[in-house]
Amino acid sequence: MIKKAIIPVAGRGTRMLRVTNGKSKEMLPVGGRPALSWIVEEAVLAGIEEILLVTSRDKKEIPLYFSNVEDPKTYDRGYTYPYDCRGKRVQIGYLYQERALGSGNAVSCGEEFAAGEAVAVLFGDDVMVSDVPVTAQLNEVYLRNRVAVVGVQTMPEEVVRSCASVIPSDGEWVSAIVEKPTGELTSHLASLGRFVASPEVFVALREQETRNGEIWLTDALNILAKKGKVCYCNFEGIRYDVGSPDGYQRAISELNSHGYDS
Repeated sequence: MIKKAIIPVAGRGTRMLRVTNGKSKEMLPVGGRPALSWIVEEAVLAGIEEILLVTSRDKKEIPLYFSNVEDPKTYDRGYTYPYDCRGKRVQIGYLYQERALGSGNAVSCGEEFAAGEAVAVLFGDDVMVSDVPVTAQLNEVYLRNRVAVVGVQTMPEEVVRSCASVIPSDGEWVSAIVEKPTGELTSHLASLGRFVASPEVFVALREQETRNGEIWLTDALNILAKKGKVCYCNFEGIRYDVGSPDGYQRAISELNSHGYDS
């Protein structure tokens, strides 16, 4: 059972600048509470006991909400903070991503936190609503195969091209992952912000070269996929891309109207 989760929330949120008005996009309200609280709750309900928030120094609203401090003592100095969620208590730690070097760099910041274990990775742009937490669904696939797992759903072409196309092999296995595909689309399975990072993922991230000035998580996963070390989980649930204005408005409309306000 996976007990740790990394949640990268250091991004600048350029797609949301006209909506955020200077606030952290992850703290915009959805259903009466911050979007990030939905993601933390998903992790907690999936059995996660320790969470690492990889953030930036100017996003003071995040630790203030979860830990009642603006400038938390960081995980690399040995500090975590308790947080109560749905009757469960977890420990939340904070690390700063000093430079915006991409999703892979954000995840690699948590290598010491992972301590040689597989960890869940939940990206802060994606709010999931499901009967069974999406992270728990990925955990089931991990327990069967003990390799990295990518959360996917079949999506329209425009969504796949804005995310990553996951090309399946036999059963649950992945043969390749193509970030923001531009050529012929060979798979409509889109990677949607939920992963299990096996220990091999951190090794692959350390070996990655930058691409367009960034380190991409999907590049590391693609290397492992070609070695037969990545599976996918076609999860059940609704995904809201709260990192885009249209997705955020959809989340507000649908979650508020269905009473998800507490």
